[in-house]
Amino acid sequence: MTDPTSPALPRVPAPILVLDIGRSRCRITDADRRATVVVDSGVSLSDRGGVERLGTLVDRAVRAWSVAAQAPPPSSLHGLGVATTGGMQTPGAARALADRLAAAWPTADVLVTGDVVAAHAGALAGRPGVVAIAGTGAVALGMRGDGTSVVVDGHGPWLGDDGSGHAVGRAGLRAALRHHDGRPGGSGVLAAAAREAFGPLDQLAATIHVSATPARDVAAFAPAVAAAARGGDPVADATWDDAAAALARTVTTAVDAVSATVLGLRGTLFDLDDLVTDRMLAAVADTHPALDVVSAAGDALDGVLALLDTTDAIHEPLVVRAIPTTTGAPVPAAASPHARGEAP
Repeated sequence: MTDPTSPALPRVPAPILVLDIGRSRCRITDADRRATVVVDSGVSLSDRGGVERLGTLVDRAVRAWSVAAQAPPPSSLHGLGVATTGGMQTPGAARALADRLAAAWPTADVLVTGDVVAAHAGALAGRPGVVAIAGTGAVALGMRGDGTSVVVDGHGPWLGDDGSGHAVGRAGLRAALRHHDGRPGGSGVLAAAAREAFGPLDQLAATIHVSATPARDVAAFAPAVAAAARGGDPVADATWDDAAAALARTVTTAVDAVSATVLGLRGTLFDLDDLVTDRMLAAVADTHPALDVVSAAGDALDGVLALLDTTDAIHEPLVVRAIPTTTGAPVPAAASPHARGEAP
């Protein structure tokens, strides 16, 4: 029997966890950002089996977070927000993932959206405008103040993602193979780098084709292309020129579609000022000299946290929610057509 005079044990509140899942990595943190953990991803919601694989990835990331936070694995969550590659392009899969996560965490408010939506919400702090993301993939999201939106590119490594890390890595590997074959347009510098990274070049195609994560493996060659360009290799430098031009076309298309006056940039490629950002912004300025390029107010994790906290953001039509009932059984939120699995 409990002694009524003894002090009550402190109650540990159920945490709020948010995840930003790209093709290469997954980041997870809590509402206070006291522990942020990075784990390998290798999956998109638009991949075959993406819902199941992402569900497993979320479980693994939550366990990794609990270790980093020096806390036991949470038995319940107050909120769980997931921003993932493919979340906008496959609304039916986003609905299925939200339902799966809600079943696993029945006490949590669950939110699923695209990584570009979360990046937009974080970078512009909920304001309208365009946000471009360039990492393994590449995409731009333009938002008007009334919640209407346009997505430019983000079509994945085989059909789109122009100017992305994957596109640069692929161009670099193709130049390496041209040199290996003796064809024009090759690069001995890139051939040597590819040989060091992947082994014999006559086996390179087979190595990529049998990989479980071919897009990530190809994108991982982009730093070698950067090193070659900075070392004076003209083929590598031209590859970055092409990437910057492609990203400029993506950005200006989104800007024109929503009459945007503000642009924010996110993603690892935009850390390469000399190779990507400066060249891209110069091209954008040729046609849009008055565009205000702003420093990002926050990242995609900040964006997911903000979207979990309100249903009034301009991004709400691009969000899928599952809200717990008082009995603990989750029910889908009656929200936008996107949340019901229809095209936005």
